[in-house]
Amino acid sequence: MFKRAMSTDGPVARTILKRLECGFPDYKNFAFGLYNDSHKHKGHAGVQGNVSAETHFRIEMVSKKFEGLKLPQRHRMVYSLLQDEMAQANGIHALQLSLKTPQEYESKAK
Repeated sequence: MFKRAMSTDGPVARTILKRLECGFPDYKNFAFGLYNDSHKHKGHAGVQGNVSAETHFRIEMVSKKFEGLKLPQRHRMVYSLLQDEMAQANGIHALQLSLKTPQEYESKAK
């Protein structure tokens, strides 16, 4: 019913996963995806000079912690967990988020 996909082979991706596990302990019960999309952005102006192969990530996550929250509030929850990685010079440059409640996920799956 719930899908799971990860691209967590690098140190930044592993750190993201660890922080999300702490902030959203129920994420393992639902759909989750962590994707390193950095290869799609090689040569873009925003990452020139960045030596990391982990600059652009996409997170798709379902959690009960999102219930009753609007999208900006959900995004802030994730950003607060990853603020250190986003502040580093060779850290996360871009983060695409798809954050749903279990009910929202189920209604889209039908």
